Parts: sequence; C-alpha cells; structure tokens
Amino acid sequence: MNWLVKTNEDLEVWSETEYRTRVMKCEYYGARPFWQKIRKLSPPISEDVLKYDVGEVIPYKRSSLGKRFAVIVKLFTEAGQNKFLGIDIENKRKVISSIV
Repeated sequence: MNWLVKTNEDLEVWSETEYRTRVMKCEYYGARPFWQKIRKLSPPISEDVLKYDVGEVIPYKRSSLGKRFAVIVKLFTEAGQNKFLGIDIENKRKVISSIV
C-alpha cells in the first residue's frame, strides 16, 4: 500500500515502509511530522466515475500486463489539450498523460 503525502506545496507518493520509517523517526526524536494530508492510495473501484482532480488516482496506461495507476499532482493545458502531471503509485515515476 502507498500513501499520498503533502510536503510543503508538493504531493509525493511514499511506500508503506517509507511512511512507517518517517513516523518512527519523528517519534524517536520527538519531532513533529513535516508532512500533512495523508491518505492511503488505492486504485479506483469503478472507472465509470473517474474524477480528474489533484490528488485523485486514475488509470493512465493499459497494456498486456494490466493497468497502471497514477495520482494527479497537477492539471494543465498544452497545445489546446488537457493533460495531467502525475506520479505512478507503484514505481513513483512522474507521468504526463492526456485527459480522455
């Protein structure tokens, strides 16, 4: 399971291990977490009602191996086409894709 975390003004995807390690460090040193708005990421249950909004998880690629999912970090328009910048929730790579 992965987590969507907001640090400063950026959205990041952390693995369960990363999240737990950072929580334990804060507890050990008595520090406050530097992140906010935490929630677990999971693929959408139904593709019938996809919301293209910052923080939403959507399928962005289909292949013979299955679907890939990304969390939207930023929405923008390029050359008259609506697109999004996202982070793949499995390999944490940045993704730019068109909004269909």
